[in-house]
This record gives sequence, structure tokens and C-alpha cells, in this order.
Amino acid sequence: MSEALLAFLERVSPFSGLPPDIRREAAARAAIRHIPAGGRLPSPAREDQQVHVVVSGLFEILCEDQAVDLAVPGDVLGFEAHLSGEELPPLSAQALEDGSVAALPAQTFAGLLALPEAAEHFAWRAARLRFALELAERRAVMPADPLLGRRLADLELRAPLTLGPGLSLAEAAGRLAEAGAASCLLDLGEGSLGILTERDVVRAVAQNAGSRPARDFASSPLVTMDRSRLLVEAFAAMVQKNIRRLVLTGEDGRPRAIVEERDLLSSGGDNPVHTARLIDKAETPAALAAVMERLTAMVARAVAEGLAMEKVGRLTALIADRVLLRAAVLAGDGSGQQAALCALGSEGRREQFLATDQDNAMIVPDGSGEAGVKAAGEFAGRLVAILAEAGLPRCSKDIMADNPAWRMPLSRWRAEIDRLVLKADAEAVLKLSLLADARHILGDAALTEGLRAHLVRKLADAPVLLRYLAREALRFDPPLGFFGGLQVERGGPAHGRLDVKKGGLFPIMQGAKTLALEHGIAETSTFDRLDRLAEAGVLPETLCRDLCEAYEHIQALRVRGQIERLRAGLPPDNAIDPRGLSALERDRLRQCLKLVASFQGLLSEKYGLRLLP
Repeated sequence: MSEALLAFLERVSPFSGLPPDIRREAAARAAIRHIPAGGRLPSPAREDQQVHVVVSGLFEILCEDQAVDLAVPGDVLGFEAHLSGEELPPLSAQALEDGSVAALPAQTFAGLLALPEAAEHFAWRAARLRFALELAERRAVMPADPLLGRRLADLELRAPLTLGPGLSLAEAAGRLAEAGAASCLLDLGEGSLGILTERDVVRAVAQNAGSRPARDFASSPLVTMDRSRLLVEAFAAMVQKNIRRLVLTGEDGRPRAIVEERDLLSSGGDNPVHTARLIDKAETPAALAAVMERLTAMVARAVAEGLAMEKVGRLTALIADRVLLRAAVLAGDGSGQQAALCALGSEGRREQFLATDQDNAMIVPDGSGEAGVKAAGEFAGRLVAILAEAGLPRCSKDIMADNPAWRMPLSRWRAEIDRLVLKADAEAVLKLSLLADARHILGDAALTEGLRAHLVRKLADAPVLLRYLAREALRFDPPLGFFGGLQVERGGPAHGRLDVKKGGLFPIMQGAKTLALEHGIAETSTFDRLDRLAEAGVLPETLCRDLCEAYEHIQALRVRGQIERLRAGLPPDNAIDPRGLSALERDRLRQCLKLVASFQGLLSEKYGLRLLP
């Protein structure tokens, strides 16, 4: 008998929970096999064939040559053929690297299945395997073209047409026609370049301006982007700047191509720039609601392509902001004032991927008078109602601009912040935490900046309030068991699943926010806050990088779970089913949650939270 194998079985489930004599007998009857990278283990076709315990290496579980799951040390390959009542398709396993397995005789494994601990474990494993097969089947019918995750350098674009100075518009138009180009770069002199498009030419010709210098109609300065960036970033830039083309540059900063909206399109792919234009043309809340459905589809595609959630969040926020701006146009600004509207919470942090509810506030200019304040309130009421019709439900806690508690002149907002800092109770912690995420959407940006500057200044000098904000990050424990395994909810709506927002995302978000406020960091995004904390030396760079990666991974699992629920006709929530995760995803989630627990410990020590009542 291999003592090394026995020691290994003592560390992995379900063998670690079996009686010692049963575990020793299994180790004695097992035979170690070494599997080279690329080697395969066929699925047992009959109940009298061996099963294999992975001892080292990684193995891909295949169904008809399609990868459906990943097996890591401790997993058992081929167990499904020995479970009564299971009707899973034939599976095989292929080594992704050199590894080894312990082959258990069928009779020995059958004896293990007679024990309740082992039977329960393998029944759970079978359920997870069924779930993985279902996910693989769904992924197989999803678009294969990774539109948003491709790099601009992957596009087949020709070098830009560049015209010298001194040309008339008619001459430039002729050169465009000869080259069959829709746009060109124009030398404006003194090292400056502009861009001239077919649309510019058409408009100028309509004004009988063909003899005028072409430079009079060129747009400058150029909006550029490095060609190594992703398509999703190009889409985001076009949406943000309301343009149809970008000039791509090489490593030396010189123009290499002009990418147009049509170059970014892909068959079956949704186009964020086109979606933004649909928003701008929407004349009713129902039209905006249709666009919100497109936004959900865009997020689903981005998640399926494995795009970084930070980039998905930024693009989603740009589209959502556009919806809000259009809703403001439909509402009509009857106040006649430049009141500012800002997004709060996850929307303010650019971390709201699927439409949930509204969180916003309004800042009315000082000196607006009673009539101005009343008009701003009426406008806010119409705006909130239109957004609700467009698919953004009212906030259940009434944190919206049509609530006078979240709509007031700047001077009153400052006084309210002062009051909350002194009060330092549960209401103060909630309200200040929401305001700390405030991001300007429309109106006078100086009003939003005035509120944020006052908030950051007051909180940086309020150690008691900062301690209470930090304590919020410890309110929920990561869903880990005593031995570090994933711990699912035992009751309630999330029964059998993990709430990864409470015990995973929230502690990182709240902890990063508190540290950022203490050090006067103005960013609202969790990723940006962690980056600035690393740059300022507040936290080690490696810790901030690890926290960003953990936040990214947990967020991706959460959004993927929400999309799965929407497709099943269920309302999205923040819980995920660990049975739907691959072995590698499950292991990585455990490591992420352990990091969250360590971060909570760091916050507890820094702010002396054990001493708080």
C-alpha cells in the first residue's frame, strides 16, 4: 500500500470523511497510473469497470470532444457510471498536463457508495455534472464570434488616406472618391492633423462651398486610440463622444488606420453605437424600454465572451447614462435651472450591469427660489416616472430625486452632510455611503463636484464615522465553512446557493470606499479606488491587484448567474449555484472568498473594529 496515496486521501473529500479502515482499504486496492499530457481516460461503459481518483495534474472532462468541466486533484473520474438512476451521456477525460490517477476497482468503489457520506457526495457531484452539461449545451448555441473581446489590431483595416495642406474641398472630395474611402486625414500644417468625412463633404456641397479650403470642414483634434485596445473600448469611446470613427495609432503614436462604426460590426453582434443612437431617437418610455432589453443582451454577450467586468461595467454605464439623459429630454426641464442629477450606489460606481432599480439624487442651485425648487421637484417626478416605465423600477427605499430627502439645494446638501457626520448613526452611515458613490449625469457638473468635494473633505476628518463605514464591510462573512469549503444558504429564497454579493463583493467595495474616503481619493469605481490606494501606498500593490482580480471573478459569476435566471424566466438576484461552476471556478471562488476574509481582518485591525460596541 502507498502511504503517500493514503495521506492524499486523508486530505480530500469524500475520503477524508470516511472511517480510517475504509480509507486504508481503498488506498491498498488502488493502482497508481501516470497519464501524460494529452492522454485520455475513457468513461466506464459498465458498472464493473474502474474509476479514477485524480492525484495530480488537471483533466478536462469531455462530452463528445466538447469540454464541459475540469477535474482537479481529489475529483473522481467515471463515478457517474456506478450511480443507479443516473442517465448521463458517456464522458471521457483528457490530461491537460502530465498527471497521475489512482485506479479503484469497481467493487471497492461500490463499497464506498454504500456509505451515506460517500453516497451524498457523489449524488451532489452528479447534480453538478448535469448542470455543467446543461451550461455547455447552452454555450454551444451562443454566438461564437467574440465581438466585444477582440482587439482592434485583429481587424483588417487599410492605411488611412492622408491628404496634404492647401487642397480645396472639391479636390479633397475627388481624392476620397478615387480612393474609395469614406474618410481621410488632412494635414492642417504645423504637425496637426484633422479628419474629413463623406458627411462633411456632403454638408459643404449643400452650401456651395466646394471652392473653400478643405481644412475649414475637417474635425480636429483627432480622437485616437491605440490599436492594441479592445473593440469594447472603441465602442465605449464612440458612445461617450458621440462619434462614428476613431483614428488608430501604433506604438509610435502615429496614425495607422481609421476604424469606423461599420468596421466594428459583426454578424449577430449587437452594436453599442447603434444602440446609443436608438436611445437618442426614442420618443416614448416604451422605446427606451426596448433599448434596455438590447442592453441586457449586450451584457449577456460580453459575459459569454469572457470580457473583463470592469470594461463591461464602463460600457454599460455609458449606455445607461444615455438612457437617463434621453429620459430627461422626454421629461422636459420645466425648472429653467441647471439642477444636477447624479447616480448613486452601484450605478454611480459603474457596477450595475443589469437593470435593477433607481438610485439617484438631485442638487438644486442655491438661489433658485421657492418656484425653482418646486419646478425641479416636478421635473424629478416626471423623470423618475419615465425611467420606471423604461424598465428601471423605483427604489424600494425611495432613494430617488423625486424624494425631497434626496433633492435639495447645494447649501442644504452641505448642511445635511455636516449633520450626518456628527450624528454618525445607521442612517448617517447608509446615506453618506451612497453619496460617496455619487457620479454626475446631467445638469451643472459644478454642483455635483461641490457636493462631492465637501463630502470627501468632511469624511477625511471624521475618524469615528470612518470606523462605522469600515464596520459595514464586516457585516457579512464570506460564505465559507469551517474547513474553508463553500457554504450555501440553508433556507430562504437563496436556499442551496451562495450570496456572493453580501459575503464577497460588498466587503471589498465597502472597504475600498472607506480607505479611499480617508485618504481623499475622489474616484467612485471600486477598481479605480483600489488602483489609487496602491499608488498612494495605502495598501500593498499586490494586495490591491489581488482584490481587483477577486472582485472581477466574483462579479463575473454573479452576473452570469443573473443572466441564467433571466433566461429561465426568474428574477435576477445575487446568489449563485456552486453546482453550476467548474471545478476550477469553484476553487478560484474559494480562494477569492478567503482573500475577502483576510481583507476584512485587515480593516478590523486598522480601524480597531473589535473595540466598537
